[in-house]
Amino acid sequence: MKPKPTVGKTFFLGQVMGTRKRHGLNFDPAFQRNEDIDFLTQAVHRYGRVVRFNHIACETAREQPGGCRLMEGSTEEARAQLLAKWPRLLKPDDRRDVGVRWR
Repeated sequence: MKPKPTVGKTFFLGQVMGTRKRHGLNFDPAFQRNEDIDFLTQAVHRYGRVVRFNHIACETAREQPGGCRLMEGSTEEARAQLLAKWPRLLKPDDRRDVGVRWR
């Protein structure tokens, strides 16, 4: 049985991100954390919607330590940066790791 599509204001994070070749979106160098959320919010702002494919993952070799935990700045600062840039699209949510959700 196929899983049913998820429709609505579902936040999505993950390992895999795909875009059209000429989409006009860019990763903002001002974001040291949550740049993927900013990129996603740019897409929602520009196109009004995005598509999420559930049940897709990639297996990769991790050779270097890394990830958000090693980055400078706090998650609170990153959340404030997202909320300042996207006040009409995002609102605070302390129940989520990223600290924001769709309005």
